[in-house]
Amino acid sequence: MPKFAATQIRPVEIQTVEQSLTLCQMIGDIRLVAYDTETTGIDAHKDRMVLATLSLPQHSWMPHWSDPRVFGDHFDLESGSKFVVPATPDLCGPIMQSLGFRGVDVIAHHSQYDNHIVYRHFRVKPGCGGRLFDPMIIVTNPLPVLAT
Repeated sequence: MPKFAATQIRPVEIQTVEQSLTLCQMIGDIRLVAYDTETTGIDAHKDRMVLATLSLPQHSWMPHWSDPRVFGDHFDLESGSKFVVPATPDLCGPIMQSLGFRGVDVIAHHSQYDNHIVYRHFRVKPGCGGRLFDPMIIVTNPLPVLAT
């Protein structure tokens, strides 16, 4: 499995529609993304989504969309990259749509909460086009140990 960005990588804040659409293309090309939502509380039925954070895995190649003019000098796909996206329809909406692309695998801790928030805001189901991995499910429902 590809390695994701280490914690020392400074996140890239998505500030323009061009950056948002480029990130959508990246997600579609790489086909693997980890994401989390930040909200105003813990009630998925009433609280608002404030922003999304995404992490892309490390890659040894630099495709055409890695132009430093789009994301600045601190964008580094070879080390993995993290992105912070304000929860606005023009910036976050297309990115959340890309999480539902066919063949895009999504990693999300407590995905039931995040997916509900994203669906309420953008009418999108992340992970519906590929596989959805949720570490919380793995931790709360460990595989049984087989007797030898």
